[in-house]
Amino acid sequence: MTLEPDDEPIRAALADLNRLIIERVRREQRRDQLTGLSNDLALDEFLEQHLERGIDIWAAFIEVDKFKSINDQFGYQNADELLKSLGRLLKDFSRGFPGAVDATQVFRPHGDEFFVVGAHDSLNSHRTDVLSSLLDLACTKVGALSLVVHTPSTAQAPGRLSCTVSIGWLVSGDVPPPLTARAVRDCLERAVDEAKRTRNCAVRYSSALRHRRSISLRADCGSCRSKFTVDIPIDANRAGAALHCPNCGEAAARPPAPDEVPIKSLIEL
Repeated sequence: MTLEPDDEPIRAALADLNRLIIERVRREQRRDQLTGLSNDLALDEFLEQHLERGIDIWAAFIEVDKFKSINDQFGYQNADELLKSLGRLLKDFSRGFPGAVDATQVFRPHGDEFFVVGAHDSLNSHRTDVLSSLLDLACTKVGALSLVVHTPSTAQAPGRLSCTVSIGWLVSGDVPPPLTARAVRDCLERAVDEAKRTRNCAVRYSSALRHRRSISLRADCGSCRSKFTVDIPIDANRAGAALHCPNCGEAAARPPAPDEVPIKSLIEL
């Protein structure tokens, strides 16, 4: 259809409609379909925008403990319900973080991983102490979450599904230069790996984690089928090490050979 010069109102309406469509598509591209939270792309954009503007940030990486076991025991549909409930809990809880320049945001990049990130005008020692206490409280809140679920093994009576989380967190001043979104996420991964040694706790990133003289291996237990993380010295024979599963306490397990799975190093090579 060709518009005449006097059809300016129509041109303006079409331009507005096109703008709204583009904005809607952009929002959907940055939204996690399961939980409705912002996704991995939105997380990187948030970090990059605030770091480029020189605004102090804090960030927490939250990972569900033993999520594969939850999936295996209760089924993926119930596991998805847990993730949605966890997303709602974190979003509600995030409103309690103080001193934000703009609203604290919650992200679910993928799987059982969540991020809570906030921007602040000043992250002094008092505020970091408050953050530490709030993240410890977040572990408690998640641990108290309980869902009534139905599975084939609970056909006669509903079961209850709960979980714990491990949290790695930092403030932008903790990250060694250059301060980039990738550097922030790398440090958070190291901190959450440290938290998962104990589980159900929050660990702040420090330079000690970067220079740890060991590597962390993920292994599978052949008896209880749980996945676990174990530390071995950097110069150890990974293929020949005999390990014992910390979950069942009896079964022996071996870490995968280095060429079979990626190994996450906890030292700076």
